[in-house]
This record gives sequence, structure tokens and C-alpha cells, in this order.
Amino acid sequence: MRKKAQKDLDANWTKKNSKSYHGYKNHVKVDSASKLIDHHVVTVASVTDGEMAWDLLDERDAGQDIHADKGYDWQDVKDGIALAKMNDCTHKKARRNKPLTQQEEEINKELSRTRARVEHVFGAINKQLHGLSVRCIGLVRATFRVGLTNLCYNMLRSLHLIPTSSVGIV
Repeated sequence: MRKKAQKDLDANWTKKNSKSYHGYKNHVKVDSASKLIDHHVVTVASVTDGEMAWDLLDERDAGQDIHADKGYDWQDVKDGIALAKMNDCTHKKARRNKPLTQQEEEINKELSRTRARVEHVFGAINKQLHGLSVRCIGLVRATFRVGLTNLCYNMLRSLHLIPTSSVGIV
């Protein structure tokens, strides 16, 4: 019976680039101008990014661009983007027997300039906060731990956004 107390029954497995991962996933909405995390949702690892898109968006996002990777390039997400009245700037994904055209590859490359700003967030979390390893059991605790990490990232990032002349003035 003590084994179950030490086993995370909430977490599950996923595969990325033929490597298996066990645990949870941090889905974030990032402001591309400031690189601050606006909203986040923590799920088990097997949940795809596209499934969580609507938990991250709200009515304030209408009319804005949505920059997302190839994981969001499926019809249900595109319908939701249109319904939310947002500008679709998701990367196009090659399908079986249907490679990307030269124009689509060029569009993806151009969109990557903005989308890379979101990847900078994860890079900073890995470098400055020593990664996002969750050493706890249960989705509730993992959500709390990931939320604290995201908050710490935002606080560190905000130091870069404050003009240096105003730092230290009370």
C-alpha cells in the first residue's frame, strides 16, 4: 500500500522526437512584446497544445495575432481562431504525401521571428530558474509548482522591462 503513496497516478506519458517523458506540461500564453507570461494552464503530459488553446484565450484577444507552432495546425483550432476573431499566424505543418510549398516554408520562417519570443520564455526558465522539473505528486501540487516558476520568471523578466534609472527609487 505504501507504493501507491509514492506513485503519481495523475501524471502520464508522452513522446516527443522519439523520446518518452512522464509528468506534466506547462501551456502558456505569452505577450510577444514584453515576453511576460499572461496566462498558463498545467495538464498531464499527453495533452496536446492545440487542445488547450481555448483555455488560454479570452475575449480580450479578439483582433490580435495568434502565433503558434505546428501543434496548433489542425482544423478545430483554426475554426476556434476564426470564431475568436483573431488573426491566424500559426505555422503550417507538412502532412503525409503533402509537403509544404516553398511559399509556406517562407511564411513559416517569417512567423518564426515572432514565435521565437515565446521559446525565449522556456529557454529563460531552463537557464535562470534551472528548468521546470516538478518533483511532487499530483496535478494540484504540480500546478502550484509550475505557477510559482512562471511567477518567478515574470518577476525576473520585469526587472529587464523597468528602466534602469527608476530601479531603486522608492
